[in-house]
Amino acid sequence: MTRFLIGALIAANMAGASPALAQNDFYTAKGFLTACTDTEPTRQGICAGIVAGFIARDGMSHSTKAICRPEGVTNAESVSAVTRFIKANPQLGASRIGNILFLALPNAYPCPLAGKKIP
Repeated sequence: MTRFLIGALIAANMAGASPALAQNDFYTAKGFLTACTDTEPTRQGICAGIVAGFIARDGMSHSTKAICRPEGVTNAESVSAVTRFIKANPQLGASRIGNILFLALPNAYPCPLAGKKIP
């Protein structure tokens, strides 16, 4: 967890220092998709940190987990799951990325007792 927090702080610091990053909106599904499909390493790192933080938070703040990511699945694969979800649901482009993560990650990695997958 400490490594994640340090990585998030470094990514946030780098984002503030880069004018190109300031133009990206990581807070909407459309902005997240644009940033996370870019080849710029800092953007990819920020995307990975957002997704990793969300998955880690799921395990800490709920009595029942909503995301059951299998062992061995990488953060890059989880970011890809989110970007695929956004591409499959373009009508959600203006939605806040936190809401999208609540939909995309449990859909990609459902828990056995969490209910049905979202189409």
